[in-house]
Amino acid sequence: MSLYPGDLKTIVLSITNSAGTAPNVTVQPTVMVVQLSTGTSVLAANPMALLVGTQAVYTYSWSTTGMLVGDYASIVSYAADGVTINGRLLEVFHLGDTNITGPVALAATTAQQDTVALDATVAHLTDLATINPNTSTVVLSIQAKTSNLPSDPVSYATLATLLSNVQGIHDYQFGTWTIDKTQNPNVLTILSPAQAVLASFTLSDSTTATQRLPR
Repeated sequence: MSLYPGDLKTIVLSITNSAGTAPNVTVQPTVMVVQLSTGTSVLAANPMALLVGTQAVYTYSWSTTGMLVGDYASIVSYAADGVTINGRLLEVFHLGDTNITGPVALAATTAQQDTVALDATVAHLTDLATINPNTSTVVLSIQAKTSNLPSDPVSYATLATLLSNVQGIHDYQFGTWTIDKTQNPNVLTILSPAQAVLASFTLSDSTTATQRLPR
């Protein structure tokens, strides 16, 4: 198994015999921990406690605070049923990152430290807020273009008025023009294609020209 320095480590020893009965433990088990890379003992021989309710299951727990990252072995010694066991390997465990790669590492406890280190290399919103735009050629290029925009862009109300005027010009150009000759002076009426009255004028005739006058 793998854990981080500072985690609680529990070593478990189960003593059994071929008869399947409770063994007669005459020497209480002790456990020591050795760092495999150096062969040095990092935990002196300590007595293990009998787990209540079991025949011969012993445990020992300690904090790994201060231990270096690496591989370790737990070594036990005890005597039971007339047999003495000295310095037998019980378990090998790893302290530190297991270097799990791929999608599994995204949720792995042992990859948390690498995740923190990676997080320090990426930009966050708080980082972006403090960027000086004068040092970015991309930002300066965008600023040069936006600086040419009018300070008061055309509003939707202005656009609506413009569209209305364009529609009025269209209707005026392609609508119906009629002259009511029953009136004196004659009346010129301009209708939209939908037959709505756009404007009407009084026609003034002379010997040389005909002039329309607003009514």
